[in-house]
Amino acid sequence: MPFTFIGTEVLGDDLRLNTLDRNVLNTLYNLIDLYLIASRSEGGPHALFEACASKCKIISSRVGASEDVLEPYAIFDTDHEAAELINLDHKQNVLAKSLDRNLQIVRDGYSVAAVSQFLPQFYSQVLEAHHSEEADLTGAEFSENLPLPASLRVVRRDQTKSHQAVAVPNGDRNEDLSDKIRNVEALFEANPNDIKLIKELVDHYEAAGRLNSALSAISLAVLTDDVNQQLQYRRSLLLGKLGRRTEALEIALELVKCQPSNSQFQRHLSNLLLHCERIDEALEAAGNAAILDPFNASNYFHFARLLFDSGKVAEAIVAAEQASRADPIDHRIYNLIAEAAEHHGDLEKAKRALAVAHKLAPRGTSYEARLKNLEATEVPSL
Repeated sequence: MPFTFIGTEVLGDDLRLNTLDRNVLNTLYNLIDLYLIASRSEGGPHALFEACASKCKIISSRVGASEDVLEPYAIFDTDHEAAELINLDHKQNVLAKSLDRNLQIVRDGYSVAAVSQFLPQFYSQVLEAHHSEEADLTGAEFSENLPLPASLRVVRRDQTKSHQAVAVPNGDRNEDLSDKIRNVEALFEANPNDIKLIKELVDHYEAAGRLNSALSAISLAVLTDDVNQQLQYRRSLLLGKLGRRTEALEIALELVKCQPSNSQFQRHLSNLLLHCERIDEALEAAGNAAILDPFNASNYFHFARLLFDSGKVAEAIVAAEQASRADPIDHRIYNLIAEAAEHHGDLEKAKRALAVAHKLAPRGTSYEARLKNLEATEVPSL
């Protein structure tokens, strides 16, 4: 495959030599057609946020924060899926519709301004924990004032000494996890029909990123208890994560057929149908999930986003407003209301929604600038 290497070719590590200036990086991101993250393991990566901030098309393997930032259809599990995605975008420009959304998510949740507001509180909690012999350092009690980013938590390094607290990123306790897996595997060998042990083993495998092992374990659990729909649901989730979406979809369809009033199953089915580009069916399942659990803001937000992306703007506004009633403090919901209202020509509603989003959102978002632009827009007279 032809390629162009930007930098100086050297033997060995070129990190110090070929680290480019951010202005140069920005230029390169704006020159390329698409950025591909094909890593097996990543922390962020930086490229994910840089590409989104540059409004560069991007697809990624399931690493780092990619699933938190990108739309599901921009995630791939195999090189074949990546090639199909690139080919589809080349023909239909499908990745273009998420460029503004990706930029907004990076600004709202991953910019210096957005993250920095959490750090003083986070480190003050670490210091408080350091002096507290009684503190429970699992992280739950530290989220009363501001929710901490999911990538940060306070954990106890030595379970016998509560004052030895240390801030670590999630997933850095691989050694402890390996020990847990070995212990549960040993118990499972002695009790191969224990469903609880199998579930625990699946949890540990999944946390360790051993999805194939998790799938094998959950498949064994299904054989042991084939009427347990939650096990089938978990198996479908794992198949989806492994890119085996046809099998995952078959299970999801059967689950919804057996239990159509389960909003969790309907939402899962909607996600799989969306991956398979069966948009109308995905919309129907998303609508069912929302109606079945009207107090679940996430379901209504998902439904509203699908409606908006499908061009059903008026319906999207209704669904998003229902989501706002279920969760009145999620700025993303009001942002969606504003987007949809603006597309629908209701600038006053868009302004009101954007004003609420700006009030609720962390600093560093673009809501204020967008609100000023809207306020400067003249409403056409009748």
